[in-house]
Amino acid sequence: MNMSLFKKIIRKTLFISGLLLPAAYLQAQTQSEIDAALASIKSMPPAQVEAMLKMAMNTMPADKRGDMEDALKLMKASKPETKTIQWKKKTIVFVPIAHASTPEFYASVKSIVSDYKAKGYTVFFEQLKRAETNRPRPVTDTVSLKLRKLVGLEPSRQTYAVLKNFFPDIVPQPEYEALGVTKSDLNADVTVEQLVQHYEKLYGTINLTACDFDVNKTSLLYNCDKLNNDIEPVILDYRNENVAGLLKSSKTDKILVIYGAKHVPGIIKLLSAG
Repeated sequence: MNMSLFKKIIRKTLFISGLLLPAAYLQAQTQSEIDAALASIKSMPPAQVEAMLKMAMNTMPADKRGDMEDALKLMKASKPETKTIQWKKKTIVFVPIAHASTPEFYASVKSIVSDYKAKGYTVFFEQLKRAETNRPRPVTDTVSLKLRKLVGLEPSRQTYAVLKNFFPDIVPQPEYEALGVTKSDLNADVTVEQLVQHYEKLYGTINLTACDFDVNKTSLLYNCDKLNNDIEPVILDYRNENVAGLLKSSKTDKILVIYGAKHVPGIIKLLSAG
């Protein structure tokens, strides 16, 4: 297989796992090329895929390589490593979650949720949502198209399923309901509208092109004109600030936070700052 294309697929695949790597890593291969590459990967024995993965990672900058190693470790984990902090009179327990991991990992998360809810904890969880409105959504949902352009892929469970090409034993994160989260818990994320607005506040309007309106652009490969700005202040920092604010203002004093592993250190840092 073309190692250059393999590395690009790896980078995009690990973006899907929550690493927040720039979408610009994947250049304009055709869909048939990437489909052929994925089919080739599926036919390889796991040891060969693992060897190619290590070769690809060894060519990356040290910081990105470290991020990828952390993501791979979490994807293969059998349980999350929880972290408990005290903030004033509140006890806050963090459950760093992977958006794709082993069935055992999610069984452990479900058990943790059950145990802590039995102790009176409220779950604060990560999940981008849509703003509530009484107006019907337009036929062409430009906000969703802008989000896709911002992150460089279609953010869906179907997209996460691409990871099974590399790791047959992993599964996409189940719906929160299946993990024991109920309506009494809190979606502690921002809306898609807020995320897009924050990006545009920092960098200017996201201009959609004819390519972006092509309804078939829903695969791993996203070849429309790229946005080259740093998205971590939007995807990571902005959402961390939102969670930290909700934790500080919440009237409940026992909170279980289920959030992407890359978010947790930043949220704790914001809480530690007061």
